[in-house]
Amino acid sequence: MFFLRIIYCISLILLFSITVLWGQNASKKRLKESDINIEKLFIEATREKILGNTDEAIALYLEILKKDQENAAVNYELARIYKSQKQFDKAIINAQEAVVLDQFNVYYNKLYANLLEQEANYMKASDLYELLVKEYPDSEKLYFEWASLLSRNNQDEKAIKVYNSLEKRMGISAVVTMRKYKLYLALNKDKKAAMELEKLIHQFPQECDYIIRLANFYAKRKEMDKAKEWYQKALNVDPNNAPANLAMVEFYMQTGDTTRYLQALNSVFESSNYSIKSKLNAFKPLVQRFVKDELIKHEESIVNLSLKLLNNHPSNTKANLMRGDVLFHKSQFFKALKAYSNALGTNKNNLHLWQRVLECLLKTNNYIDLQKTSKEMVELFPSQASSYYYHGVALFYQKKYQLSAKELKQSLNIGGSENAETLERFGDVQFMLGEIEIAVSYWKKSLEKGSSSTVLQRKISTKQLYE
Repeated sequence: MFFLRIIYCISLILLFSITVLWGQNASKKRLKESDINIEKLFIEATREKILGNTDEAIALYLEILKKDQENAAVNYELARIYKSQKQFDKAIINAQEAVVLDQFNVYYNKLYANLLEQEANYMKASDLYELLVKEYPDSEKLYFEWASLLSRNNQDEKAIKVYNSLEKRMGISAVVTMRKYKLYLALNKDKKAAMELEKLIHQFPQECDYIIRLANFYAKRKEMDKAKEWYQKALNVDPNNAPANLAMVEFYMQTGDTTRYLQALNSVFESSNYSIKSKLNAFKPLVQRFVKDELIKHEESIVNLSLKLLNNHPSNTKANLMRGDVLFHKSQFFKALKAYSNALGTNKNNLHLWQRVLECLLKTNNYIDLQKTSKEMVELFPSQASSYYYHGVALFYQKKYQLSAKELKQSLNIGGSENAETLERFGDVQFMLGEIEIAVSYWKKSLEKGSSSTVLQRKISTKQLYE
């Protein structure tokens, strides 16, 4: 059955070759009796080629050329074989001969042009397509090939003229217009490039992609008023258009219009049309300003935005981190801990996350989990002073003072000596171990490092431990 299918396919290909290639020559003159043998040789040669016996096929085709030197189809077939063998010098000779013998055969010209293109002879290749376009003016593909070759030959102006000719014949199309647009940009003719996009928008007024492209064009040129105008037009067509909304968010942020910025961001966060990356990039500067107390009057909006972001992307590390930072700043430590823990579950290599989780556990007096989690952090970050600090604090609140002193001392040794909180905590554990003077000395060091705690000052003045 499989063998029969192969025979069937070969028969179809042979029929195509004879009809399309050989037939185009035969149509010019009725075959004579002497030509029948040549036709048989052609069929045999083509069969050998299909079966992969290229040497036998070449020998048969060359035998035909000895009897019929003006056989275009045979030259074409030889050119194809030589090309497949990467014998380009031979291929181009036969392809050229095929075109000479049958000037307007599309197959012959395309093969010859392709071989010329490989030699970077774009000018001669484009000349072939120019002749074909004149012969077949309704064939769109020929225009595209012609224009492409002109462009590769650094003749962008001529390529644009070819596209203009096609446009006059076939009407305005997105493909042609966009190619002209790119060519005008390459020629630094920005106004004409913009006109092409405007023409496309006029033809397809409901296509937001073209409007956005024009808006992006003006934004890239720093013509922000025009860019904003076209982004707004895109939103008039599609209020949920992702690129336009994000662009408007950017405009409001740059102009300092925080209220409208938050309103625009709200619609972005409610939609699933936007990438998580674009949402995070838009929200990050807000969170940074929020934790610096620069956006107190917009607190409710920012908290709600952080929740919307998390609801749409519950497993995203950065979404959980930003939600946690917002809640932590509002002293909602239990809720912040949940967000930070979710983030930590997807990224255990983030030092900031570990520190936030441990701080939340400390703030919520969860000393058992603080000890367990800080021990994990010590194993992951053995060179971080904060790892030992939190472990030491957890042990302190469980009245394991000797172990606490050991951990806090380690924190001081690897960098914590510059940290006021670590110095104060080490003083606290020394007090509980009965080393009052040592405790006071470390409390004073903490004060010198910038601590402004009134409780700390009271500890120093009374030589007593207070929380």
